[in-house]
Amino acid sequence: MATGWLVLKNDIIALDLPLKYYIAQCIQQGYVPWWINTWEMGFPLHSPLCWSIFNPITLLFSLASPYHIYQLHTEWLLYVWAAGVGMYRLGRFALRWDTNAALYAGMVYMLSGFVLANAQFLGFIAAVAYTPFVLANYLQLLQKPNATRAISLVFWGYCMLTGSYPAFMLVGCYVLLGALLHHLYQQYRRLSLPLFAQQIKVIAWWHGISLALFVLVSLPLLYGLYDILSHLNHPAALDVSAVSSNYLHPISLLGWLLPAFSVSEKVLGVTTLMQGVYMGLPTFVLCISVVKRPKLFGTQTLGLLLAAIFFVGAALAHHLPIRAFMFWYVPLMQYFRHAGLLRYFGLLFFLLAMGRYYTLLLQAPNNSLISKNLTKAWQTTLGLLALIGVLIMAHIYQNQLNPSYQISLLSRFLPHADIRYFWLMQVLGQFILLWAMYKCYTNHQTKLFKILLCVDLVMAAWLNLPFTVISQYSATDIMQKMPSVQGFPIQNRTANAVKSTLTDNRGNKWYNINVFSKQISTQPTYTGSLTLQNANKWYASKLYPTTANNPIVYLSHDYRPLSALNQTDSCNIYAQTVFLPDTAYKNLPKPIAKLFANDTLSLLSIKPNQITVQVSSNAPQMLCLIQNYYPHWKAYYNHKPLVIMPINHIFMGINIPAGKGIVTWIYQPTTIIWLSYLSLVVWAMMIATLVLKSRFCIS
Repeated sequence: MATGWLVLKNDIIALDLPLKYYIAQCIQQGYVPWWINTWEMGFPLHSPLCWSIFNPITLLFSLASPYHIYQLHTEWLLYVWAAGVGMYRLGRFALRWDTNAALYAGMVYMLSGFVLANAQFLGFIAAVAYTPFVLANYLQLLQKPNATRAISLVFWGYCMLTGSYPAFMLVGCYVLLGALLHHLYQQYRRLSLPLFAQQIKVIAWWHGISLALFVLVSLPLLYGLYDILSHLNHPAALDVSAVSSNYLHPISLLGWLLPAFSVSEKVLGVTTLMQGVYMGLPTFVLCISVVKRPKLFGTQTLGLLLAAIFFVGAALAHHLPIRAFMFWYVPLMQYFRHAGLLRYFGLLFFLLAMGRYYTLLLQAPNNSLISKNLTKAWQTTLGLLALIGVLIMAHIYQNQLNPSYQISLLSRFLPHADIRYFWLMQVLGQFILLWAMYKCYTNHQTKLFKILLCVDLVMAAWLNLPFTVISQYSATDIMQKMPSVQGFPIQNRTANAVKSTLTDNRGNKWYNINVFSKQISTQPTYTGSLTLQNANKWYASKLYPTTANNPIVYLSHDYRPLSALNQTDSCNIYAQTVFLPDTAYKNLPKPIAKLFANDTLSLLSIKPNQITVQVSSNAPQMLCLIQNYYPHWKAYYNHKPLVIMPINHIFMGINIPAGKGIVTWIYQPTTIIWLSYLSLVVWAMMIATLVLKSRFCIS
């Protein structure tokens, strides 16, 4: 991926790449990207959580170099690597695992089925990277609270809030609450009541400090989120069927043993993105062994396994009532779909339950306590794998699946392979690998055994990575289809003449290509959840596509009340026709009969947060701008403020007087700007605290 030989596709190319490219272009040319004018006729960039301009990693990449496909892959790989490092830190320093056990847990975590199956969702991968750091710092803050750990927790929590899919933050808060309750229960059992009361005061103090700092640094984003909720096309709360979409199919649980089984969309009939569950063959073997050994099975392990079962059950959506229970009785669980993403927390808790026993696995030949159990567990897993392989092959032959269907990245090397032989190779390969691990374990070949552990994860990565997230195009092909333009040029073409979606000769669609050329387009495209209500109203109304054939700014003498739209025939709506709210229409002068021939209008500049126009009009008219109507826009005519009115459901219009003048449209979210300054001051105070503390400790 770093070299461009393998290229990710779908959402990471359609959404992440253009947005991050635009942010980088603005920052490198000295602009703060509060507004992106080329994203479906304008969108506030200070509001979305997953693609926030406040994310430190986004800002770092934006400052470093021009953002394109290579930088996108580098960021993706950085998150995957950080996920492994975070899990190692969580296990080694917060949970006090052995070094080898924490290292192997980090490898399992970063190459798990969840990471690879959701490779096209950068927000998912970012959440996987941030979560172990948040959990590690929180556990350390509970154990030995101090300023350094509180500030570290605030930093990683802020990164997760500004750079990951919001659902992970919502569920993660409940995970932290569970960790707090478990810690208080342990302290209650261990300490006397006076000491326990004192401990609660200490915990409450540091929680209050951490929460206050987190809220202060996050105020710009939180206010921006509050500001945009009423304008988004995506509803705030979903229904039960929506939150159960993209669920984990029960048959995909067989992916614990056969990695590629969780990425076969034709077999399951559901999206491949929510099916990966592989955590390594030794983890499955160790689970069987630990469950069979009650002396090793403590209450902490039991609690973690129950939590894992709970979240995996929630990921199954309608197959179990857990997700519906969360919807009705757990606050904030109504605000995200993709039920299958909940399996991530199931895999996380399962890994935390097994991680403490990885030491026994790696040293098992010299540990008589678990050696016999592990030997039986290897044999049981071998038999189970053979049985499942036979049943799966019988099922595949019976259903006569498409022989040429490609299910994983390995299919790139076998493009014409029959899927039945592909399954047979996978079953045989997993069986041989498991048998080799078993022989190395019983023969005390520790070094070779550890090598096979790595081979298992690497091979699973190729099998777990779905073909549906890997593009057949090279990085060079993508850069040619999305050529970037330096600076912010003046757009001479009409908005409807600019393509926002490109369909190539293979029939593949490339979305939001106008972001790279920095051209405003009124053509519909794919914008995910970043869609304003006004845009959908306009696309669904009689006004589209007639009024889409205008330049970015235009004069109109034909303005009517919005209440007359339903009585107006579509053939009587012209390109310059403007429909205003009834209250605004009553306060305007009567429209003139026609435009004067010597009326002129010219664009002077188009910048991320500002559009400047020179206009000459012989009579008062309506000056229209093809940008989404949003509260923080301000308009000035020769430096005098004018009232902005929503027109045609979506755009902005101002009533200009007769004469010559300069009209400037400025997007200026004043409250968010001041909150950003406050956030910077708080960050500076925290950094100063760390510096002073380190100098004091040294002295």
